[in-house]
Amino acid sequence: MLFLHPDYFQNKRPTEPIAPDLFFHTDDESLGSALPFRQNNIIDYPDLNATITITTVEKLSPINLAIMPGINIQHRVVLLKMNVQSNLLGEYSRPLVYALVENAAFCSQIALPNNSAFSHIIHVRYGGGDSSGSWLLKVLQELSCEVFITDGYHRVQLGDRNIMERYPNIRNAQNNYRLEKIRTIGEKLWSNHGNISWDIVKPK
Repeated sequence: MLFLHPDYFQNKRPTEPIAPDLFFHTDDESLGSALPFRQNNIIDYPDLNATITITTVEKLSPINLAIMPGINIQHRVVLLKMNVQSNLLGEYSRPLVYALVENAAFCSQIALPNNSAFSHIIHVRYGGGDSSGSWLLKVLQELSCEVFITDGYHRVQLGDRNIMERYPNIRNAQNNYRLEKIRTIGEKLWSNHGNISWDIVKPK
């Protein structure tokens, strides 16, 4: 929410896609580590001189998905209103849908069949399930992604191969595009997991 604010970067290109006004986050962690959220929870980012406060929490209907054996997920969804206070950007609020689902299952069973569009897709510290998240490169175009934000860890792992085998619409997705890097930020600003690049998704 900080890095995607339209005024965060001063070297933005005039043609750069507009930042989203609704955020959607999927997380396949266990219930205890990801939920519940509580009103007035405060997340402090001292390095960025910013604080984010959850001001409202609304439970939404769960998303029931067929997932890979051995994964225990609650399939719960909440709508959060996030209030940002930043020395650089001032104060503003954004809605965030937080879905406790398995990422590839959600993509295959919900996002792709419904022609969902995600203008910005973030792939940073993906990890988990022996997957690097490299399968996301297959679906950027299908999800109408305009900006791919990534730490560059795309090496295909066992989990990625299992995802491609299990979900044909991910495996066979059209990916006739190229990535054009427009900026890079140092890892210390985000995740300490490699520098983060902003790549525009452009047709070949």
